[in-house]
Amino acid sequence: MRRKHRRRHLIIWIALAVLLPIVLVAAFSQRHTEPVNRSVPTLAK
Repeated sequence: MRRKHRRRHLIIWIALAVLLPIVLVAAFSQRHTEPVNRSVPTLAK
């Protein structure tokens, strides 16, 4: 019983270690650099 739980726990941690950075990079790549709503006032540089 404990060995099954340890194995499952290890697999979950490995999956998180692989998937979380992929999700983070995908989220940053889909991010807009400028506001989508053009009527939002921005500070002039």
